[in-house]
Amino acid sequence: MCYQIVLNIRAKQEGSDVVRMRVTQTRIRQLQRQQCLNSRLNNHQIDLYCAIDASSEKILMTAIDKLKLTARSYHKLHKLVRTIADMADLKDIRQAHLLEAISYRQQDKSRQ
Repeated sequence: MCYQIVLNIRAKQEGSDVVRMRVTQTRIRQLQRQQCLNSRLNNHQIDLYCAIDASSEKILMTAIDKLKLTARSYHKLHKLVRTIADMADLKDIRQAHLLEAISYRQQDKSRQ
């Protein structure tokens, strides 16, 4: 199955002040929701705060198989997906967030 990778590309470039503000707001959102940053979530918290729908889970499992990712990578991808949704100021994780996270992982794999 072939999936088109969707990147979260802004229509115009953001200045560093705007990016800094978005990152600050994202960190505040994470701390308010779960009392820690996404990078510090344990497996139980990942299940609680980083839930994805069934079709997204299928996409994720396909990516894990194709990219030969480990269980650790699976959890790291969930945290990254949650962060991408947080950066977009959205409560729910969308399939586009997952595809964006997978595209970053593909870029990492191609550099190795």
